[in-house]
Amino acid sequence: MSIKIYIRHIPVLINKHKVFFLIFCLTSVLFIGFLYRDPLSDWDECIYAEYAKEMKLTGNFWTYTWNGNPILEKPPLYGWLMQIPYLWGINEFTSRISSVIFSLGILTLIYFFASKYMSRKIALMAVLIYLASPTNLNYAVKVNTDIGFTFWLNLYAFLIIFSGRRLLTLSVAAFSLTLATLHKGLSSLFFLSVMPVIDIYQRKKQVSSNFLLLFVIVFSLIIPWHIYQFLIWKNGFSNTYLTEHLFIRFFNNIFLHKNLFYYPVVLARDFFPWWMILVIFCYQYFRKEIKLSQFYEKYFPNVFLMTAIPGLFFMAARTQVKWYLMPLYPLISILLAVILNRYFLKMNLKLQTVIKILLISNVIYSFLLIIQPFRFKKNVSPSTESFRYINNLPQKSFNYLVESNYRQIYNKPPVRTIPAQFIYGEKPCSVFYSGKKVNLFYHPDEFAAALETKSGLYLFSKSDKSLLGKITLKYIFQNEDYGLILR
Repeated sequence: MSIKIYIRHIPVLINKHKVFFLIFCLTSVLFIGFLYRDPLSDWDECIYAEYAKEMKLTGNFWTYTWNGNPILEKPPLYGWLMQIPYLWGINEFTSRISSVIFSLGILTLIYFFASKYMSRKIALMAVLIYLASPTNLNYAVKVNTDIGFTFWLNLYAFLIIFSGRRLLTLSVAAFSLTLATLHKGLSSLFFLSVMPVIDIYQRKKQVSSNFLLLFVIVFSLIIPWHIYQFLIWKNGFSNTYLTEHLFIRFFNNIFLHKNLFYYPVVLARDFFPWWMILVIFCYQYFRKEIKLSQFYEKYFPNVFLMTAIPGLFFMAARTQVKWYLMPLYPLISILLAVILNRYFLKMNLKLQTVIKILLISNVIYSFLLIIQPFRFKKNVSPSTESFRYINNLPQKSFNYLVESNYRQIYNKPPVRTIPAQFIYGEKPCSVFYSGKKVNLFYHPDEFAAALETKSGLYLFSKSDKSLLGKITLKYIFQNEDYGLILR
C-alpha cells in the first residue's frame, strides 16, 4: 500500500520540480550520447578502465592490478562498482557510464538539498553554475575516480551541513565518508575535520560526542581493508599507499611546477563570470556596506566552512592538479548561487532576465566546448589504432619503446618523481586496447638489443627509428606515427 502512495506522488514531485527534471533529462541525453564516440584517451581513463577490467578477468577484488602488476595506490571501491556495467561487456560506453551516473547524482544532491533548505531559485542557479564548469563537464564523461569521490564527499558534506546531528544522519554521513575513502583514498578525511569546526561555530554542546561517533564509525569501516592490504603486502603497501601517494604528493610536487595562484586561476576559469559576484560581495563587506548577520542565510556559514577548510588543505599541498578541487565544486556552486540570489532580488525584471539568459548561455557554451554534441566522427589516435591492431594478433605480449618526451622525464626528472609514475609508460591505453602484456622500454639501446636478439612484437614511434641502428625494419603494420615489427 505504501508503495502505491509513493508512486502516486511521483507526478506531483516531477511537476513541482519540472525545471530541474528538464535540465536533468537534457544533460543525461548529452552525456550519454558522448560515451561511445571517442576511444579512451587520457591517462586516468586508460588506467582506471584497465584496473576494473583486470579485476573482472583475474577475480582479484581486493587489490588492483595493471599489466599484471599489483597497484597499491588506491582502494578498490571504484573497481567494484565498475563490475556492474562490465556485465554488458568491456568498452568505452560501459567504462564511462559510471561517471555519468555519479555526475547526475551530484546534480540531484545540489538541487534537492539546496531546494529543501534554501530555495528552489538558489538550487536551480547552483545547478546551472555547476554545469557551466568546463572541468566538471570534461570529467563527467570520462573514466575517473574523482566524480564518484565528489559524489560521496558531498553527500557527507550536505548531511553534516543541513540535516542536524541525529544518529541516523550521522550514520549515513559516516557511511558516505567511508565510501569516499574506499573510492579514492585518505584525502577524504580532510572533510572530516570540518565537522567539529561547524559545531563550535554553532555553539553546539555535543561537539565531542558527535565528532567522536562519526570518527569511530568511519575508522571502523575503513580499517579492515587497510589492515588486510598491509598483511598481504607489508611495507610495500605502506610505502606506496601512504608515503608515495599521500605524503610525498602533499609535501613535494611530482608534476611540473605550478605557481602559488594555480588553483585560484583554475577556479576563476571554471566559474567565470560568476566568481566576480564574490569579488563584489567581499568589496562591499570590507566597506561595511553588507552586514553578515543580515545577509547570511541559516546554512550559508556551514557551506562556507565545508568549502574553505578542505580548500586550505588542497592549497597547502605541493602537488596541485585541477581535478583535486572537484569535491569543492558543488559547494562553491551553492555559495555563488546564494550570493547571486542576494543581488538578484534587488534587480529589476529586465536585469533578472539578462542574468537568467546569461546563466543558460554559459551552460550551453560549456557543453558545446567540452561535449561537442554535434560532432559524430570518432577521433582515433595513431597509438590507439596500433594497439587495436595488436589486439587481433595471437602473441600474448609485445614490446613498446616509450616515447622520447617521457623517456627524458624518466631519466632526468625535472621534479620529484615516484615509481608509480613510470609503471604505465606514456600510453596507458596500450594494455586496455591491445589486451596483452606490454613490456615497456625506457632506453632505446635496450629496445634495439632486444629487437636484434629476441622474437616477438615490437612497437615504436617512427621518430625513434634512427635510434635503432642499422637493423632492417619490416613492418607488419604502420601508420603516420607508429611502426610494428614481428621478429
